[in-house]
Amino acid sequence: ADLPKINTIYSETRAEYETKKSRFHFFQNPLLGVSKRIFIGKTDKSALQRAEKSFEIYRSNFRKPLPGGESRRPKIMIESEIGKRILPWTIDFETAIEKEQVVAGSADSVINYLKKYENDSDCNFLLISFQWGDLNHEEAINTMEIVGTEFIGSN
Repeated sequence: ADLPKINTIYSETRAEYETKKSRFHFFQNPLLGVSKRIFIGKTDKSALQRAEKSFEIYRSNFRKPLPGGESRRPKIMIESEIGKRILPWTIDFETAIEKEQVVAGSADSVINYLKKYENDSDCNFLLISFQWGDLNHEEAINTMEIVGTEFIGSN
């Protein structure tokens, strides 16, 4: 590693950050964004099939284990705080796709979606989950590398 170069990059990044933050150490423009679960497969069809299987496992993570092998979904404690949010354990796969909580498809389809989302939304950040449900390490790394190269690296 080139330590002097790293130090220079750090100093430049820090100086830029210092000029943009407010007195409360936050950027002047508040962060506004969403999170999405992403999966890239060889084809749209194969990606959707794999994502649907993984989504069922993902949803099962929200269950509270109870004695006797029983389980239940979390209780909504304060209804007024939910608003119009769609809670992840309340929807099926088709709704997750329709509401864009899950984005699955071929590399071209997903990268085109991400670029369109970046251009059309007013969000200034996007939190992407690559390994969710029962997606394995190789599947997550494949998606991550494609998104890193084709979307993040192209900006």
